Amino acid sequence: MKPPKFSAKSIRFGYDDKLLFDGFGFDLYPTDRLLIKGRNGIGKSTLLKILCRLLQAEINLFLDGNPVRDFRAFKHKIAYLPDDPPLYEELTGNDNIRFCACLWDLIRDREYLNRVSELCEMLGLAHDLSKPVVQYSLGMKHKLFFAIMMARRPEITFLDEPFSAFDEQSRQKGIELLLHSASEGRPVVFVSHDQDLQERFATRILRLPDEHPISDAIEEGNHV
Repeated sequence: MKPPKFSAKSIRFGYDDKLLFDGFGFDLYPTDRLLIKGRNGIGKSTLLKILCRLLQAEINLFLDGNPVRDFRAFKHKIAYLPDDPPLYEELTGNDNIRFCACLWDLIRDREYLNRVSELCEMLGLAHDLSKPVVQYSLGMKHKLFFAIMMARRPEITFLDEPFSAFDEQSRQKGIELLLHSASEGRPVVFVSHDQDLQERFATRILRLPDEHPISDAIEEGNHV
């Protein structure tokens, strides 16, 4: 049995005097495609943000068996794709790519920039990169941010409602890319209401209970 790629332990988080998570934790294995399930409002998207350190919580994180203490370095190793892509709409697609590359210290990384271009081509976005993002459809925005983030080859990818705005052809190509990522030992964690995606893509399910605070969850499926 391979050791976990990532572990989250003793998660404690709440707001407005309401405790959502109290001692919750789980392990993520190298080839996992982990679906987080639960009723609406239980905290699935909140959990993703906690795991990515976008919300401050009491938590112990481990990557490759080592405690995560440098959260800035940790964020450089993962990717978080929310359901609302954080792009600058007044900038062009190319300018957003360059801006994000600067944020990740990748502006001089020719390999990264080439991968972004290849992914944009794969997703049918290459001819729109000179346009301001304000002119993009929601699907185009999702494709651009997907290309920007996945070109980094993150060690773990966290996605909230992936491919909900993709056309079918781009959806299939995006799924294939995530399948390849997990097969290389770079696991995927996602939240989705798409029943087809749940059934076809997930190898494990982390099912959150219906009541707060959450201290445990039901795990379904086996890691490889």
